[in-house]
Amino acid sequence: MPTVKQYLLVFMTACFLAVFAGGVLAEEPQAKAKAAMKLLQEKLAAYGAPHVEGMNLFFGERKINEDTAAVDAVKDALGVNATVFMKQEAKFIRVSTNVVRDGKRALGTELDPKGPVYPLVSKGESYYGKADILGKPYETGYEPILDASKQVIGVYFVGSPITP
Repeated sequence: MPTVKQYLLVFMTACFLAVFAGGVLAEEPQAKAKAAMKLLQEKLAAYGAPHVEGMNLFFGERKINEDTAAVDAVKDALGVNATVFMKQEAKFIRVSTNVVRDGKRALGTELDPKGPVYPLVSKGESYYGKADILGKPYETGYEPILDASKQVIGVYFVGSPITP
């Protein structure tokens, strides 16, 4: 018959494993978002430095507006949605995305200025965590796109829908 010490040892081990596994599981979405962000940034950086010409965002000589090669590469490799936003006045507008709305890529939609991400990326800071994407909960990562003078000219986004 098990002793109290044995029950206590089993209980403490179970508690430790629950805390440890919970921590690992909580970190997994952020680790996936960071890996996807790295891939998106690498794909775009391979084209050259980011800059704006008129109403278009470029990486090197490659116009990113409506070019889905980089965002689709992230989706194909890691199963994660990706978007490139371009700053237009005080707004960030999707110019390249694999996020779908009403059966079409959600090009031209705006980063929610009232959400938790907007104030951070506007200041050149990153955000990793939960956010609503076109009314659906996602585990996300956002990082600013900076030009040669370190001005925010856009935003990288990666994210996965949270399923209930």
